[in-house]
Amino acid sequence: MQGGIQRPPYGNHPWAPGAALFFTGKLAERTLATPSVAAPGEVYVWSNASTQALAIAIQRAAGQSWADFIAASLWQPMGGGEAYVQLDRPGGTAQAFCCLVSNARNWLRFGELLRHDGMVGERRVLPEGWTERMTTAGKTNPNYAMQLWVNEPYTGEFVVNGQPRFTRERGDRLAARDAFFIEGHFAQRVHVVPSAGLVVVRFGDDIEDWDDASLVNPLIQAGHAARMPTGLPRVPPPPMTFGETQHPPVPDYSQASNWAAHPDHYDVTDLDPPGLTRPEQPAADGFYIHPTTFRGQQWNAAVEDAAANEDVDAVTMSQATVLAECCRIFAPRYRQAASAASTPGMDRTSGMQAFGLAYEDVRRAFRDFVAQSGDRPIVLLGHSQGAFHLHRLLAEEIVDTPVADRLVAAYAVGIAAPVGRFADAWAGLRPCDEATTTGCVAAWSTFGPNADPLAYQQLNAQRFPDYARPDGDIDLLCMNPLTGSKADATAADNRGAVPLPALGGYLKAPVANLLGASCTGGMLRTTAVAPEPFTALALPGENYHFYDVVLFYSNLRGDAARRVAAWLEN
Repeated sequence: MQGGIQRPPYGNHPWAPGAALFFTGKLAERTLATPSVAAPGEVYVWSNASTQALAIAIQRAAGQSWADFIAASLWQPMGGGEAYVQLDRPGGTAQAFCCLVSNARNWLRFGELLRHDGMVGERRVLPEGWTERMTTAGKTNPNYAMQLWVNEPYTGEFVVNGQPRFTRERGDRLAARDAFFIEGHFAQRVHVVPSAGLVVVRFGDDIEDWDDASLVNPLIQAGHAARMPTGLPRVPPPPMTFGETQHPPVPDYSQASNWAAHPDHYDVTDLDPPGLTRPEQPAADGFYIHPTTFRGQQWNAAVEDAAANEDVDAVTMSQATVLAECCRIFAPRYRQAASAASTPGMDRTSGMQAFGLAYEDVRRAFRDFVAQSGDRPIVLLGHSQGAFHLHRLLAEEIVDTPVADRLVAAYAVGIAAPVGRFADAWAGLRPCDEATTTGCVAAWSTFGPNADPLAYQQLNAQRFPDYARPDGDIDLLCMNPLTGSKADATAADNRGAVPLPALGGYLKAPVANLLGASCTGGMLRTTAVAPEPFTALALPGENYHFYDVVLFYSNLRGDAARRVAAWLEN
């Protein structure tokens, strides 16, 4: 609908140009005579003539009628049954812009074809990646893609036509970011939600103000709930060493697709939990490094890996958005080391090489970020593998460089950080030991109230022997995210924990007063055992690694914003 072809005007009589497309016996001739109102790609115009012109071009290229082409290339391969098209006259041209008529079961098959990216069982019917292409909106209308509507971005309305402009009010946002639907006559729909494993076909009365969310959202929520993980599977080792492996292509950070979040495009970090807001023009820039999401049998993930990126997007939304009140958010996709790279008993040498490859991407993305950010203050956040890479960035790209003067805070969360690093690798930086300290590093690893801080210290003294004390223990960095310092906090101080989102879903409203926390022996311990839904991914020993950020979500948003304000004051 961005080809620039005029939307033929309608009237209250059948020979008006718009209505005539339904009644004419010379459909092809009338369609191709429809004038243009703009150059292709300049404006969104909902035009039946535009769709019909495309169908005419396809028929002429294929040398088949519209019905024969659809039957042979799509409908029969997907297992579709009886269906009809309307012709302008006996033996004439099919109305491709309106009325491919079939039953609900066949439309369900079509929705399943799109949900499975063009596959029917083991047979490929559509080219690989076609569904992604088909659901990528054009630049002239952010919600309209290739003959279908996409859920995001949500603005409360659909732009039905761009010239002249008129809109249609939307109901509530659908409960999955990846939801899209094909629109039939008025409220006839085929909804497809890949993240929920869901296709919904709605046949019924013509209702112009039909609320899609009232039907679809309960089904999406049920689908997401059924797919939520309840534990982590054992990861098999890669079949070859790192040196024997062919590595994924190097990502180009001038391409928007290689950023999970970037100020220049709409992404998951533009989505806040209900009730939270952000400034339109934040004063700082944030750089986020995501944790491990890849559990494949290669040492490093490709940035094009759709399954890994689905997890990347979910964790980026739940973690990187703690920077939303202070910062524009940049989050690179990188060739992350697989979970096997850090699993005990795996090939340690290959694992460290995999982390090294991942870091090279992170460093290149960070340099790109620094250049784009100019002289603005910066906030850094990394979790787990992301924190591991952040440790190196601090030492190699920030200390003793002009960038250090712009550093507000670096949150290196989910792995231990020896205090002794401030005397060597992090010289010139300092701990975030007060709520308004800047130029600082914060770290914590979250455990339940019954976890053993002595065992945690001794384990990390073995990991970092250069920083161990003579008594065999080690001083580890710990900031309480509820206070922004080492001070203890009660549950009443917790402004809101946010449950992990379902893949393809949204952040839920923060849950206030959930848990307090205190730093003990370098370990952040909660004041109580975490309740549901914050236990599905809890690790042995009351290790809340996967909840390091979301348990303290609202406080962290405030902490980052407060430190940026303090940096600007100073």
